[in-house]
Amino acid sequence: MLVKWLVPALIVLLAGQLSAQELETTLISDSVADNYLLSKGGLTAHVVSFKGKSRLVIAFPAGNSGVLIDLTDDVKVDRLVPIEAFTEGAGYGVRVKVRISAPRTRIERVVQGSLREIRRYIHTGNDNYERNVVNEFAKAFAQLPEEQQNKLTSHGATPSIAQASFQLTWKPVQGRALRTVEQRRGEYAGNREYVLRISIPSTCRTLGGQKLVLSCDGGEPLEMVVEAVTPYAPLTPIAEEELLIGANHPDARKIPADLSQLLERSMVSLRFLAMREKLMAGSFRFLTYFGRDTLITARLLLKVAGAKVLQAAYLSVVERLSPDGQVAHEEDVGNQAILRHMEKFAQTVAHKHWAAAEQEMAIWERDVLDYKMVDDNFLLAPFVRDLLTLDSARFPEGLEKVLGGDNGILWPRLATHLEFVLSEASNPAHESWGVPLRDDEKVGNWRDSLTGLADGRYPGDVNTFLVQSALVATGEILHHGSAATGPLKRLVAGGNYPLLNKAMTQPAWLDGLLRQWEEMAVKYEVHRPLPHMRAMASRYLQSREAAERAYFGALDLGGGCTMATFVSGHCFPPGLANGLTFPALALDGQGKTLPILHSDMVFALFDQPLPPDTLEQQLRAISLPYPLGLWTDAGPVVANPMYTDLPAEWQRFSNAAYHGAVVWGWVMGMLKLGVEKQARALQEHAGGCAEACDELKWIQEKLKKASANTAAMGAAELWTWEVKQGKLVPSDFGTEGHMTLSNAVQLWSTVWLGAL
Repeated sequence: MLVKWLVPALIVLLAGQLSAQELETTLISDSVADNYLLSKGGLTAHVVSFKGKSRLVIAFPAGNSGVLIDLTDDVKVDRLVPIEAFTEGAGYGVRVKVRISAPRTRIERVVQGSLREIRRYIHTGNDNYERNVVNEFAKAFAQLPEEQQNKLTSHGATPSIAQASFQLTWKPVQGRALRTVEQRRGEYAGNREYVLRISIPSTCRTLGGQKLVLSCDGGEPLEMVVEAVTPYAPLTPIAEEELLIGANHPDARKIPADLSQLLERSMVSLRFLAMREKLMAGSFRFLTYFGRDTLITARLLLKVAGAKVLQAAYLSVVERLSPDGQVAHEEDVGNQAILRHMEKFAQTVAHKHWAAAEQEMAIWERDVLDYKMVDDNFLLAPFVRDLLTLDSARFPEGLEKVLGGDNGILWPRLATHLEFVLSEASNPAHESWGVPLRDDEKVGNWRDSLTGLADGRYPGDVNTFLVQSALVATGEILHHGSAATGPLKRLVAGGNYPLLNKAMTQPAWLDGLLRQWEEMAVKYEVHRPLPHMRAMASRYLQSREAAERAYFGALDLGGGCTMATFVSGHCFPPGLANGLTFPALALDGQGKTLPILHSDMVFALFDQPLPPDTLEQQLRAISLPYPLGLWTDAGPVVANPMYTDLPAEWQRFSNAAYHGAVVWGWVMGMLKLGVEKQARALQEHAGGCAEACDELKWIQEKLKKASANTAAMGAAELWTWEVKQGKLVPSDFGTEGHMTLSNAVQLWSTVWLGAL
């Protein structure tokens, strides 16, 4: 459910005066939570009221910060009304009115600070990680010579200040018409404070301590006002009229009624997440920069996004490149950044690097960038190439100014990045199995949970497609005829970028490198013969509950074949006489394929026209009904573990797993755009394409139906499915038994603004 309204202020504030400030509010409601997106000028926040548990979260884009409040389990939030946004000091806050289902409750837990801290608490139920980091910092601080201790104290970072952030109490606030108490939590370095205030009628009582008790007589449900303040300055939203170009705004689009909600919700998400400083990945859990999400989104919205959105995407990525040209995956800001500096401080002290330790804590306010992912390094070049294809009218100041930045300061950064791409692609260490995950890392691509790659070391999307895509794009950038690339070419010709110079002056070298990576993809191929498919399908179906077994057994596979008759050996689906071939999810540390059928083929479909035989193979894997393939009435699942020999993987990639047999909005949207691109290419193809053309038409029709079926949740981060009354129906991800939560607002799920 998506509802938008304006709420006038309802609460008596200091000195008993009414605030007349209006707050723009959009409500997104699902089975997991009510999500209130609040905006007043540049002040924005996301308030989450969870269903099925007495929990509130208030999240701020500023500082990727917020607060979590857990009440006693025996009460529920009956009603929540956003009241206003306001400034306080250098930061800002929001007030909401909350009515609970009982006259009395206890605040069981408050977590104020970084949303990373809140995410960890939701997953673990404790703050052990943060306490351990602070304790190690305290031990390291004690080892410093007195002179260094005094210098660090002058920066405001001491063990006593950091440890005080865990010793919180409630204190009364005087001078208010309502009975008000507050809890202030300092940053780990002590310079700023997060504030949480709770107000109840003056006839009610509060009992302080670490767990605040709120109690009212008379038996009526308790109403309280919750006020959360972040100490960080607000970011700058991109104006709504600048988000999309031309007649692409949902209000101006003629769209079927069953898809209008999907388009509207996508626009709500883009409006909330697109800031001039950066495009944030998602809310409430990822209100900060993610390089991969930014680049994928920018390409998905390329045809409809306004110049300010594309420029924010490009600048945020290029400005965060490492000195050797790597794309930053994520940034830690605010309290999380301080925690990271404390970790590094303790490590440097352990090696008795006193000067380095002193320097680390002198920069405790500086954001910390994470470069552990490998896939995002191969996403920037295709985006830059795509920018060069746009009409120059999109950028009135000129594309050269956008790419080079003020006074051309970004050209060396971009050149360094492209040099890094060529270095990775031509590295002899990568000739055997491709680009591996970083040493000691268990994550490396978009499936970045600890289980999302099935413990693989060589991610399939990177090594079967993304490296090739980046090489093609790099060559096209270097040989582009536009004047916009002139400064880059002159820089490369200067001799400081030898691999780029070689690629520009010796195209045959780059072509040879590309052929090597095309051959690399063969090492990732998985083939399952027809008898093997039958045996695996039979075993997999037997592991399902009765309702799922009945539903999947009755599925029509085409050609008069059902799943049940296929398993029994009486028939096989069209096109499967020789079995099924698909790319592995990853290779393990010994180069063995991990045969999880997956959706990353959409990258190839979206990027460039494919040869008909390759296209047919990929479309077949996608269009086959799950669990033979990826298709369900809720959309294509991103992983199917049926083809593994390890039944334990069936649970690891189930429809309750974050990267399992679930549907991600951006994957479904990218598939739609990719299928349309391949269909246009086949119309111009001179050879036969009957089978591929049929598959494309089938998927296009099924995508229309699936998009309508999931319109209410299609702009969320992901969703899942369940079998009810003999049908497979989409359902919200994040309920009890699921691995984690799904963001109600997700950047790359705004793909529908360009795909519908």
